[in-house]
Amino acid sequence: MEEKEFYQFKGSYQPTEISPVCANIQNQLPDMMEGCLDKVSEEIVQAHLSVCYLCEKVWIEMQKTVALIESLPTADMIQDLTPKILSELEKEIERTIPIPWWKKYF
Repeated sequence: MEEKEFYQFKGSYQPTEISPVCANIQNQLPDMMEGCLDKVSEEIVQAHLSVCYLCEKVWIEMQKTVALIESLPTADMIQDLTPKILSELEKEIERTIPIPWWKKYF
Protein backbone atom coordinates (compact mmCIF):
# COMPACT_ATOMS: atom_id res chain seq x y z
CA MET A 1 0.00 0.00 0.00
CA GLU A 2 1.35 3.42 -0.87
CA GLU A 3 2.22 5.88 1.88
CA LYS A 4 -0.41 8.61 2.30
CA GLU A 5 -0.23 11.98 3.94
CA PHE A 6 -1.59 12.24 7.47
CA TYR A 7 -4.85 13.91 6.53
CA GLN A 8 -8.34 12.72 7.17
CA PHE A 9 -9.29 13.15 3.53
CA LYS A 10 -6.84 13.10 0.69
CA GLY A 11 -6.08 16.74 0.12
CA SER A 12 -5.20 19.60 2.40
CA TYR A 13 -7.82 19.23 5.16
CA GLN A 14 -6.30 18.29 8.52
CA PRO A 15 -8.96 17.57 11.18
CA THR A 16 -8.75 18.52 14.83
CA GLU A 17 -11.32 15.88 15.80
CA ILE A 18 -13.07 12.91 14.21
CA SER A 19 -16.04 13.82 12.03
CA PRO A 20 -19.50 12.30 12.60
CA VAL A 21 -19.20 10.59 9.21
CA CYS A 22 -15.91 8.95 10.23
CA ALA A 23 -17.36 7.95 13.59
CA ASN A 24 -20.27 6.27 11.81
CA ILE A 25 -17.96 4.51 9.35
CA GLN A 26 -15.64 3.32 12.12
CA ASN A 27 -18.62 1.94 14.03
CA GLN A 28 -19.48 -0.16 10.97
CA LEU A 29 -15.98 -1.59 10.49
CA PRO A 30 -16.41 -4.54 12.91
CA ASP A 31 -19.63 -5.50 11.11
CA MET A 32 -17.83 -5.32 7.78
CA MET A 33 -15.01 -7.46 9.21
CA GLU A 34 -17.58 -10.11 10.18
CA GLY A 35 -19.40 -9.87 6.83
CA CYS A 36 -22.59 -8.61 8.47
CA LEU A 37 -23.10 -5.45 6.39
CA ASP A 38 -25.55 -5.42 3.53
CA LYS A 39 -24.10 -4.82 0.06
CA VAL A 40 -25.01 -1.11 -0.09
CA SER A 41 -23.57 -0.34 3.36
CA GLU A 42 -20.39 -2.21 2.53
CA GLU A 43 -20.00 -0.24 -0.71
CA ILE A 44 -20.47 3.03 1.21
CA VAL A 45 -17.84 2.03 3.78
CA GLN A 46 -15.42 0.92 1.03
CA ALA A 47 -15.93 4.20 -0.84
CA HIS A 48 -15.22 6.17 2.33
CA LEU A 49 -12.11 4.10 3.09
CA SER A 50 -10.78 4.90 -0.39
CA VAL A 51 -10.75 8.65 0.39
CA CYS A 52 -10.26 8.83 4.17
CA TYR A 53 -6.79 8.15 5.51
CA LEU A 54 -7.77 7.98 9.19
CA CYS A 55 -10.60 5.51 8.67
CA GLU A 56 -8.43 3.46 6.35
CA LYS A 57 -5.73 3.42 9.02
CA VAL A 58 -8.27 2.18 11.62
CA TRP A 59 -9.45 -0.50 9.16
CA ILE A 60 -5.89 -1.70 8.47
CA GLU A 61 -5.06 -1.81 12.19
CA MET A 62 -8.27 -3.77 12.85
CA GLN A 63 -7.35 -6.28 10.14
CA LYS A 64 -3.83 -6.65 11.55
CA THR A 65 -5.19 -7.15 15.08
CA VAL A 66 -7.64 -9.83 13.97
CA ALA A 67 -4.91 -11.58 11.98
CA LEU A 68 -2.61 -11.59 15.01
CA ILE A 69 -5.34 -12.93 17.28
CA GLU A 70 -6.24 -15.64 14.80
CA SER A 71 -2.58 -16.66 14.57
CA LEU A 72 -2.32 -17.33 18.31
CA PRO A 73 -2.21 -20.99 19.32
CA THR A 74 -5.26 -22.34 21.04
CA ALA A 75 -5.01 -23.90 24.47
CA ASP A 76 -6.84 -27.12 25.25
CA MET A 77 -8.79 -27.26 28.50
CA ILE A 78 -7.21 -29.71 30.92
CA GLN A 79 -10.53 -30.36 32.59
CA ASP A 80 -14.10 -29.18 32.41
CA LEU A 81 -14.47 -26.52 35.09
CA THR A 82 -18.22 -26.05 34.65
CA PRO A 83 -19.34 -28.25 37.59
CA LYS A 84 -16.88 -26.58 39.97
CA ILE A 85 -17.90 -23.08 38.85
CA LEU A 86 -21.61 -23.89 39.23
CA SER A 87 -20.99 -25.35 42.68
CA GLU A 88 -19.14 -22.21 43.79
CA LEU A 89 -21.91 -20.03 42.39
CA GLU A 90 -24.52 -21.97 44.36
CA LYS A 91 -22.48 -21.51 47.55
CA GLU A 92 -22.20 -17.78 46.87
CA ILE A 93 -25.95 -17.49 46.30
CA GLU A 94 -26.63 -19.35 49.56
CA ARG A 95 -24.32 -16.97 51.44
CA THR A 96 -25.88 -13.83 49.99
CA ILE A 97 -29.57 -14.73 50.29
CA PRO A 98 -30.78 -13.95 53.80
CA ILE A 99 -32.35 -16.80 55.73
CA PRO A 100 -35.96 -16.06 56.68
CA TRP A 101 -36.32 -15.49 60.44
CA TRP A 102 -38.72 -18.40 60.87
CA LYS A 103 -36.22 -20.94 59.38
CA LYS A 104 -33.89 -20.25 62.30
CA TYR A 105 -36.47 -21.60 64.72
CA PHE A 106 -38.05 -24.45 62.76
